[in-house]
Amino acid sequence: MLFRLVVVAVVSLLVTACGADGVEPSISFDGEVCSSSDPSKWPSGAPDILVSNNTTGRTAVVMGTYSDGYGQGDLVAYGSDVSTRPDFINALEIFEVAPESSSNLLFDHGPGRYFMTCLPEINTMVVLDDVTIDN
Repeated sequence: MLFRLVVVAVVSLLVTACGADGVEPSISFDGEVCSSSDPSKWPSGAPDILVSNNTTGRTAVVMGTYSDGYGQGDLVAYGSDVSTRPDFINALEIFEVAPESSSNLLFDHGPGRYFMTCLPEINTMVVLDDVTIDN
């Protein structure tokens, strides 16, 4: 009986591990390029995002919500010059990363759809994919 329980437990763990299609939440700055792992494959819940700055300057990640009726397309259309902040977003998190370092950003603002942008320079924005947090 004990052997049978152990076998069932091991098989259950293997099926769960093999079925996991997630990737580690990450955002990386490399020169003037900023990218993230695929947010649609991030684990559910509040993401703990590894942010790596592989440049010699300070960088930042900005995450937040859109005003009603706005979305990612509006943020992309706004362009990369953010010397004047878009008035249709609400920044909930501005996370700075020191040069040539990595740090974790725990984004725990509850369920919803959030924008993610990188600031490789003070007034320059790169729009990343939105992240949806279910629980």
